[in-house]
Amino acid sequence: MRMKELEGENILAIELPADESYLKFVVSAPENSGFSTLNARFFNSDGHKVEVEFLTLHLNLLWDSDDDSVTLGEFESVDLADGGYLISGDFGQVVVRCNSCSPNI
Repeated sequence: MRMKELEGENILAIELPADESYLKFVVSAPENSGFSTLNARFFNSDGHKVEVEFLTLHLNLLWDSDDDSVTLGEFESVDLADGGYLISGDFGQVVVRCNSCSPNI
């Protein structure tokens, strides 16, 4: 699976642990994946902390009429950015400075 396959899926949770070892988005899985949820993880392969910079932030619960659920909105895109990744969605935009993501772009 590639990160592009998660674009347009609903965000169910966003997690940045206290040790800042990763930033994780739990998203609803594409119908053909065989899973109910998947994780989009951003981290440093050497275990160092990630640096997270929210450019905009809009945390709201949104009702999805397609499947009658409440989510944090869509996971819209992931692009390479200076020293990491630019993640966009209905929640806003965040730059994560790290060297790895899973699934790969």
